Amino acid sequence: MTQAGSGPVWATFDNFDMARRGFGAFRRSETAMGRTQVHIQTAANDWYLNEDLDAALASLRPAPGRALGISMGAFGALLFAAALGTEEAILVSPRFPAPLGWPKRAKVYATNPPPGWEARLRAATIALPAGLVLYDPHHKDDRAATLWLTGLNPRLRVLAVPFADHPATRLFREAQSWGPLQRHLLETALPELPAAIATLRRQVRTRSVTYRNRLG
Repeated sequence: MTQAGSGPVWATFDNFDMARRGFGAFRRSETAMGRTQVHIQTAANDWYLNEDLDAALASLRPAPGRALGISMGAFGALLFAAALGTEEAILVSPRFPAPLGWPKRAKVYATNPPPGWEARLRAATIALPAGLVLYDPHHKDDRAATLWLTGLNPRLRVLAVPFADHPATRLFREAQSWGPLQRHLLETALPELPAAIATLRRQVRTRSVTYRNRLG
């Protein structure tokens, strides 16, 4: 867990990495200058469900702000939301340790998630004050996870990013538009955020190889 800067909190989380071997280097986001950036990592693809989780949660003091989690990181954002005092969470193509009522995809989910993780996730989702889920409506896992989340918490807004594949931010990275997207994720008020991201997508989508291939 690394913290840098001052001001409103911007929390980010590790996403699943098949080649993960220990902790990666922390790189301060230039876009997040003027904010306290908290980056929460895990040394293995254990979905944060390890012996250090409760101690990590207890060590945090609530400092309201916005959290961003991508794929496995979206699960992390939900787990840590209450401890961070998260007011809003941006959940991109959420993935959980195991499917919750939809087909399992190989090499994506945890092999043996510990007992109680579903109850923890359910409680965290219900308690989240507000948030936005970005997902590819053509991706079965994206669609299933989004339906599960919004079924529990009607305060969550959704934004479809068609033909983005997984994660839904892939389109923006391939279009070399991660910086503009991140500025929206940091600065745009939640009610206006879906429209702002949708406008950016329309402007840059044809520069994404994944978008062009899936569209064809």
